[in-house]
Amino acid sequence: MSVLTTQGEHIHVWELKAHIDGCHSWESFYTCRCGAKRSVGGERSGDANDFSSVFWMTDSDCERCQDLLSGAQPKSWDEISCA
Repeated sequence: MSVLTTQGEHIHVWELKAHIDGCHSWESFYTCRCGAKRSVGGERSGDANDFSSVFWMTDSDCERCQDLLSGAQPKSWDEISCA
């Protein structure tokens, strides 16, 4: 899967290298031919209507899962580092 974004005059063509799902968060890692790297991810909402939250957030030992299930604001990120 490739995703296009622009940064100045360069158009990044992001190629997905890895995707990780955890109990309360997910993250995808991309690279561009120019050597830039991108990390996109977020925490699950804890909302009972969100299938991912219902499926993944079952670990009662995870403090962050419990915080999110109790209404904490989920975090998200989209970070680019250029070579």
